[in-house]
Amino acid sequence: MQQGRKSNQLKIFYIGAGYGLFATETIEPCTTLLSIPSKALLNSLTLAPHYPASRPKLSCNQFVSLHLMLHRPPNNNSQSDDLLYGPFISVLPREFDSHPLTWLWKEHGQSQRAVLETQLLDVLPGHIVTKLNKMYGLFTSDWKRIKDYLVCRSMPNTHFP
Repeated sequence: MQQGRKSNQLKIFYIGAGYGLFATETIEPCTTLLSIPSKALLNSLTLAPHYPASRPKLSCNQFVSLHLMLHRPPNNNSQSDDLLYGPFISVLPREFDSHPLTWLWKEHGQSQRAVLETQLLDVLPGHIVTKLNKMYGLFTSDWKRIKDYLVCRSMPNTHFP
């Protein structure tokens, strides 16, 4: 069943498992389609007032990652408890098993990796493996910084995988 809501020249559809934004008429180039107030954006500037300060400061990626981790819905059928960004967080993907970074993370001892994941990593082009290893390095340093922040702030009910 297709449901929708028309707003000027746009129609928002939601069919079962997702949302889509479609133009129902020709729209001139440079036309503003959607305007979000800056205070409604999920970023380090909007999150910082809700967390204790730290030295060194958390980076933008670390702040957003921390917030998403703390307010991730506990299971696939539940909603985020975040009063600020819960509806947004609730529609984000819950798993990233098909992303090569997840496979590499598993390879480095965090979890059991499937045979298919091993085979897929083995056939990635060299330049992709280089970028993936760089991404993994950034991920691990960000993850360490977030864990250090949480330990220093003694944030209760926080689980580290």
